[in-house]
Amino acid sequence: GWGPGLHMKTTVSRGGVLENITFANNIVFNNTMFLLLEAHYQNHGSDSLPSGYDPVKVRNINFLGNQALGTAFSATFDCPVVSACEGIVVKNNVILGADKTNATPWSCHNVATYDILNNIPQGLDECMEHSSSEIFSSNLSSVL
Repeated sequence: GWGPGLHMKTTVSRGGVLENITFANNIVFNNTMFLLLEAHYQNHGSDSLPSGYDPVKVRNINFLGNQALGTAFSATFDCPVVSACEGIVVKNNVILGADKTNATPWSCHNVATYDILNNIPQGLDECMEHSSSEIFSSNLSSVL
């Protein structure tokens, strides 16, 4: 099918909390994407908040034992810098289509805290590490 098999979306200006959500033991087959956590959906390139709004909080989201088969390939964790995601757990997930390309399927932006283990293919640890350094760099430049 078209689009991500496992998809969660919100936008920074909606406020509220998305928390304690688990995607477990799913099989995504022949979708254009495997997984998409999209926390600034349709914000048109801006993470600015309306006056008086608290940003949406995304925390304690679990992806456990999911599989991407066939053409399902990418896994994206995309959080806004003004409200980085926290407590993202990604364990025992497999993206089989990744063996057919040299590109990494992992894409990570503004994930503050995470716990990862035993995901195939490798590379999610570097992706998440780089993602948390994006937050540090952004916070440092706003202070300067």
